[in-house]
Amino acid sequence: FQNQSWRSIGVVSYGTSDSTYGDITVYTRISNHLDWIQSYLPAWSQAKRTEFSNWLELDWFGYFFSTESDWKYHLVFGWFYPLSSNGESFWGWRCNHLGWWWTGYGVYPYVYSTNLRKWIFVDVNKSSHDTMIYFDYENEKWIQNQIP
Repeated sequence: FQNQSWRSIGVVSYGTSDSTYGDITVYTRISNHLDWIQSYLPAWSQAKRTEFSNWLELDWFGYFFSTESDWKYHLVFGWFYPLSSNGESFWGWRCNHLGWWWTGYGVYPYVYSTNLRKWIFVDVNKSSHDTMIYFDYENEKWIQNQIP
């Protein structure tokens, strides 16, 4: 159990399922075979499909629109570019003072802004496509930013 979700680290590749005393059980580390496993998975296999065409949901990031290009659209964060289709981290662009931003599984809703040159905490529940509300730790206050 890691970052509020289950992760498979290894699987039994040989032996009994209960590993009783005296049995020989061999475990295989999944990370050693990750490229091979992912080659058989469809893109965005960890995202839930919604009833609306091309809308997907990641447990940790929420709903986003998947285009045929590599760019995706999130209602709060706008356009983002996933480094891969595994849903682990994203670069995005907002045409406000945030500019390029980055976030990833395990750090979200903390976001790094290249324009601000710092980490911020985004209040996703209060933010929308035209207003982003985040906590600026350096100034120790909440910022409400209108997005053009």
